Amino acid sequence: MSDHPGEGSSSKRQRTISEQLQESMVAASPPKFISIGDIMNAAKGVTNMVLAHEIALDEDFRLEKQPESKLHKTVKSTVQQAFWDVLKEDLSGEIKIYDKALVLLQEIKENILGLLMPHQTPTRQQIEEVLDMELIEQQADKGTLDFLHYGKFILGIMTKLCAPIRDEKMQELAAEENVIKLYRGILDALQLMHMDFANFTIQAFRPEIQRQSIEYEKQKFKDFLATQEDGLQYTREWLLRNIKPDTYPEGASQRTINNMTLVSAYLELLEWKDENVFPETLLMDQHRFLALRELSEKIELVAAVILVVSASVQTASVSSTDFRKTLKQHTFDIVGNDYTMRNLENNLKILAAKIKSDVQEEIKKSNLPDVSPTAEDLLVRGIEDLFRKENRIRVLIRMRIREFLTTVLSSSTASPVKMPPGLNLVQEELTELTGRFNRLVSYNKSVFGDYYSEII
Repeated sequence: MSDHPGEGSSSKRQRTISEQLQESMVAASPPKFISIGDIMNAAKGVTNMVLAHEIALDEDFRLEKQPESKLHKTVKSTVQQAFWDVLKEDLSGEIKIYDKALVLLQEIKENILGLLMPHQTPTRQQIEEVLDMELIEQQADKGTLDFLHYGKFILGIMTKLCAPIRDEKMQELAAEENVIKLYRGILDALQLMHMDFANFTIQAFRPEIQRQSIEYEKQKFKDFLATQEDGLQYTREWLLRNIKPDTYPEGASQRTINNMTLVSAYLELLEWKDENVFPETLLMDQHRFLALRELSEKIELVAAVILVVSASVQTASVSSTDFRKTLKQHTFDIVGNDYTMRNLENNLKILAAKIKSDVQEEIKKSNLPDVSPTAEDLLVRGIEDLFRKENRIRVLIRMRIREFLTTVLSSSTASPVKMPPGLNLVQEELTELTGRFNRLVSYNKSVFGDYYSEII
């Protein structure tokens, strides 16, 4: 039985809202492969909101070849091998049969043309002239078709078009004189080049895709609300519990109140309680916000561990940057790689024993007096007690992280923000957290800001 009254019904409602949102807002699931044309269409008018949403929010978004099941891979390999075996037989007989070779050439020609950008007119004309299928069919009828010659021409075009990362593959194919191996290699390389070009186009069109995605999501969410009796119930609850009049400056404008409330609401997501139903306006990015919650807690723990060690063992060698970096790495290794609240208590005991050993080794290496049993006991108990979220050191670190994020979220400029005391060693991780969090918040406000203002 749930410990939280109404939790079962809330979960059911959340699933229902999530499903309806996806049906309403998502036209189709993201394709496993997308062409240049698909990406350019997405830039002109978003047709796949999930794909555009991912591109807009993930700066490192890349299309990658999807892994295949063993059965699918086996069937595909068998069918392809059968094609190449038949083609080899057709081209090696006394009377050559070019039917499949012509189909292959046409397919490759269309694939290469599909890689060209609109301004590459000369290359397009060259391909059309050399790979003139009507002329090639006449050569096939006369028995004068030099299939290897056309393969070398195609390879030359591909070498000019491909990304530098494919140069080695192109050089290998250039030395290939076996016509079947050459064409097979060409098709494999073309698949990789389509992926390369798609990813290049994604980067080039990212700002336009982002702008279109925001407008598209606004409209789709409006359509969703029209089908609901109250499609903002949990969004309203989330915002209203973050309205805190006693924190607002005297005479604060409504805009200031809105901004301060939103900052508080977004920061709540980094301490989100799982029994609460996630706001409707955040459902598409729930996994992202929860991942940032975990990252924030890891940063908090690492910084807290370093403070505990510094307070328990006050020697120069233990306080050195190199040793503190070792502590940081060991904390991430032991606590961070297996991070769940269920495992945290046990992992902190393992970490405490490890750091105790690290400290003893460092002290011995520096020819300093041994740490007293009292100090060691204080060290171990201090680390183990970090299991509690209300631990005073964790509370202090958490407060500093929140103040730092508040400053960033509240700033209207991109001016540098001073790193909080005690967090210099986790500056890289805190910077990553801040960047990802700020990007999510900015995008979410762009889409749903009008609804938030009305509620507040």
